[in-house]
Amino acid sequence: MTINDKIKYCAYVDGNHLWHRIGELGFNGLLFDLKKYLDIRSKSGILKSVYYSYSKINGKGDDEKRQKAMINEFKKKGWNCVEYIQRRINGDNGVEYFHTKGDDVGLAWQMAEDLYKNNLFDIAILVTGDGDFLEPIKKIKEHGKEIELVYFPGHVSQHLINECNDVHEINVQDIKDLKYEPWPNYKRREL
Repeated sequence: MTINDKIKYCAYVDGNHLWHRIGELGFNGLLFDLKKYLDIRSKSGILKSVYYSYSKINGKGDDEKRQKAMINEFKKKGWNCVEYIQRRINGDNGVEYFHTKGDDVGLAWQMAEDLYKNNLFDIAILVTGDGDFLEPIKKIKEHGKEIELVYFPGHVSQHLINECNDVHEINVQDIKDLKYEPWPNYKRREL
């Protein structure tokens, strides 16, 4: 098989979704080796590009520094990392929280551009659980492309699962198997 015959993959990662879901499983999202995971998912072909959307971690000391180091590592690998702005929201109970806006639209637009303008992929790996991606997925499939959904337990739209060609649930064992520790002087808890 020549390089031109291999299946072309592109990955589209909702970084905020990834970060928060890994945290809910009891781990630091910066410890998950996303590159290795995507290489495993695209083992039958070539991973052409990765689009990673995120918002900056604010006020969490070392996590903010580690996120910056992680994004720099991603950029060195040639990944397209796009930061989206968080908006401050006052909740009904008076508690203030932050919400990222525009990241889902950005991922969907990038998928469309990579398909229509660049014909970059045969299979798109989408890391999210957000049902807002249902219509873009349908359009991509209409053009003969496949979608592999990567999601976390309890945080995925069933409609999204039903529409995708292949699905993979990230679980605690995946996170333990794919530990990543690139930063010096980093003290991590045992997984």
